[in-house]
Amino acid sequence: MDTAFEIDPEFSDFVERVEIVGANDKTSEMNWRAFTNWSLERIGAIFGAGTRSIRIRRAGRWLFDSYAGSNQLLAFVQAMVALEILLGDKEASDLTGLTELLSNRCAYLLGETQSERHEILQKFRAIYHVRSQIVHSGKSRLTDKEQVLFFELRGLCRKVLAKEMQLLLTPPRPHFGGAAPGGAT
Repeated sequence: MDTAFEIDPEFSDFVERVEIVGANDKTSEMNWRAFTNWSLERIGAIFGAGTRSIRIRRAGRWLFDSYAGSNQLLAFVQAMVALEILLGDKEASDLTGLTELLSNRCAYLLGETQSERHEILQKFRAIYHVRSQIVHSGKSRLTDKEQVLFFELRGLCRKVLAKEMQLLLTPPRPHFGGAAPGGAT
């Protein structure tokens, strides 16, 4: 029985670059183990959700590839693709425009106040503008300001991915039908 398999060179390079910070003392090691166990349980639950988790798994792969690669422009596009997988909808984007659809979905998923939503909308539009320059104009490098946007893009990806995983793993609320609380229908 052949148990050999090939690992993508970029994945292998990424694993070599991973550094566990603060794992020297016993407390940090115990915290790291607890976090790792918790993370693996969540990953197992996501994979166990079958077809309901396809978008999450695909987006996670694109985001991982964004971190694993060494080409910053490609990594930017890969992170944006992860968000498009999680937030996109072909039919809805045909009606409203992809940038507006994605930015609004992101803002309403993550923002807890009007000002947070407004800030996310502004950042998202700036990020999407950079993505368009890379894809449609062949932009050759990121400016310092765009590198900050790239960092923020990955942060948005992580937050949206975490929120979507939370929504997938949260048991549905009972639906009773009929009147809403307070007598409204």
